[in-house]
Amino acid sequence: MSHVNGYTSTMRHRILELELTDDWLGALQEYDLVLNSQHFSESLQYHCRDKEKERRGPEVEVAVAVPVAHPDRLLHLDTIAKMEQQKLRCMIELGQYEAVIEQTSSLMLKVSELQSALLPLATEASWRLMRWGDLEHFLSKYDQSQSQGSSSSASTVAVPTTSPVVDASLPMLDTDLFQLSVGKIILSMQKQDSAGFYRELENARKQVGR
Repeated sequence: MSHVNGYTSTMRHRILELELTDDWLGALQEYDLVLNSQHFSESLQYHCRDKEKERRGPEVEVAVAVPVAHPDRLLHLDTIAKMEQQKLRCMIELGQYEAVIEQTSSLMLKVSELQSALLPLATEASWRLMRWGDLEHFLSKYDQSQSQGSSSSASTVAVPTTSPVVDASLPMLDTDLFQLSVGKIILSMQKQDSAGFYRELENARKQVGR
């Protein structure tokens, strides 16, 4: 049984089958099993520690709660992001919107580089719950990331390369950008901002047309 990105191909196929049959609860349970495994836990712990060192400075020793494997054996951050993103999609399909918001906020606090993968789903959960403050918060996080990464591609969020297992960037797909545009359209409607509404509507159309 081959291993792909930290879990077996058999597990990947089983999850895909569950998603294709709209068994979102079954898929969510499978994602939980994978994400709670030692391999994923230690990889995320490594990135959390790496981020904490970046905040405090390299000379400060950062304690870890679990033993961490050699960096070469750990998962890339984009692999973790994709798995967390897929898990949150299952939760959206199950109507667990509040949990999506809570988990997104928690993960981004631990490793902010995950936000490019998680923000679109948190945005969707926010407008579905009509939690306009949360919606504005998540959209502002996205806008801030674009301002900070203006020298890179408009569809990626830069990731520091201090860790040997962190990719140079976490890509944001066109579908993710469309979700964010939808959130901005709804927020503009809620604020009765007609100029913003038409601007974001045009942006959404461009995403669909790609």
